[in-house]
Amino acid sequence: MIAAGSLIEGQTSGARAVLLEDSVIGSSQIIQISPVRNGPFEVTGGETCTVVFDANGLGGGIAVNVLSSESFSKWPSVSLNFNEDGQAIQAVGARGNVAFNFEINRPATATFTMRGVLNSTTDAAQLTGITADAPSSPPIWQGSAAGWVENETSANSGTANEYLPCLTSLQIDAGVTLADRKCASAAKGLVEILGTGRAGTGSIDPEVTLEADIPWLTYAKAGTTARLRVPLGSVDGNQFTFFMPGVQMDSPSYGDRDGIATHDIPFRLTGGFHHNVAGGGPLLDVFGGDNELVIVYHTS
Repeated sequence: MIAAGSLIEGQTSGARAVLLEDSVIGSSQIIQISPVRNGPFEVTGGETCTVVFDANGLGGGIAVNVLSSESFSKWPSVSLNFNEDGQAIQAVGARGNVAFNFEINRPATATFTMRGVLNSTTDAAQLTGITADAPSSPPIWQGSAAGWVENETSANSGTANEYLPCLTSLQIDAGVTLADRKCASAAKGLVEILGTGRAGTGSIDPEVTLEADIPWLTYAKAGTTARLRVPLGSVDGNQFTFFMPGVQMDSPSYGDRDGIATHDIPFRLTGGFHHNVAGGGPLLDVFGGDNELVIVYHTS
């Protein structure tokens, strides 16, 4: 049996996926996976997979009967329902973009911009009987030692190798390109909204330091691809790590924050190596293209 966090590779498709969770029924292990490269797995007849990394440290070949799989070429759409002042508005086939905003001493926010096909607009009674969830307070961005380091070799894979810049803000934009899938045969002339591309960007505002402390200018001049790791929260179930394995500066400049010299650093998200930053050494050798932004939710 392999454990959650393991990485498997299909021997026919070359697809790779991370095991999210599993359950055992009789002598069989039923697994839920998230694709990280190529895909989909061969569904017909299943596909033999090799364990590239086993969280239990076992490894070896396993046989996986893949009943369903998801390709990177298209992600599931969502339906949107709004009820405002007696109007019920429904949209279907919606997809969109997300941007994250971090400000010191405030909760981080995620802003979703969605587009879809207008399905119906009707008058309806106000909704009643809805009980909102009562989640714990969102984590505040403080006590968070963000890590920045060159990420193109495993020599800097551990957190001990990271520089710790002094930040007060961080912006991340997934940069999804949306396109209307139009069709005359569709009831409303529009089938759905597709995400046809992704070019993530962001920015940070670190204090200016000596190059011996953090080599910002050296990285900028060489076009070095760095890793940015940003923790948020400290309590399991209310804790996240935003992990950007490929960050490349884009026209940095000097700034000023109440008389304190800063760098204004826009950057591109290129994707890159995944590393086991807790223990050092490579964990997932997944190259750029589908891992520009990895968000880890800590539950235990």
